Amino acid sequence: MASLHLTPEVPLRRDVDLDWALSRTGNGYRVKGMFLTPLVKQLGSAWEALSKQLDHPPRMGRYLPFNDYPQRDMTRLMYHLGKREFPGVSAFEAFRRLSRNDFGVFAASTLGRVVLSTIRDPVTALLKLPEVYVKVAPGEWSFAAEQLASDRVDLRFGPAPGIWGAQLGQVEAIVQYFRADPEIEVRLEGERDDHVRFSIRCVSTRR
Repeated sequence: MASLHLTPEVPLRRDVDLDWALSRTGNGYRVKGMFLTPLVKQLGSAWEALSKQLDHPPRMGRYLPFNDYPQRDMTRLMYHLGKREFPGVSAFEAFRRLSRNDFGVFAASTLGRVVLSTIRDPVTALLKLPEVYVKVAPGEWSFAAEQLASDRVDLRFGPAPGIWGAQLGQVEAIVQYFRADPEIEVRLEGERDDHVRFSIRCVSTRR
């Protein structure tokens, strides 16, 4: 696949169906419950019916913030919510938009407050991402981050579970939190295009 050059206002036009996304998300991919709780709230009355389709619905209908749950279940919830909230956009773009909220959830957590207490710029935050992903989204993938210049970071991860638009949205939100605009080149590698490389430039908006 040719590389994509993206800024937050440029939509992703890569669309897939739910079965494809689930087929790319093995049972070994997990995610902390803190990221699922906001989806349940957003789904509202649709949650009860959707919970019956999950591989491992939470006990008593409540996700515990620091327990691990299947990313497959998160994928299913996000897919349905994205179709409802963002009609007419691709699945990758819907996941991207929904996942921009993840950084706020992380920042409000105990772990997030500890991690962010020593970070003052987007490049340092991006270099921390592999360490954070291992804690909040453990599983069958690996992560690496490398600083290429004072304003550039190369982030690699794979095999990516399902729709990597989610990770794109998370990265964009991190950069914007530190008052910069992200310019991201996306490259897909590997036989299944499931190893993802984000080359991220952080353009400061500070005056």
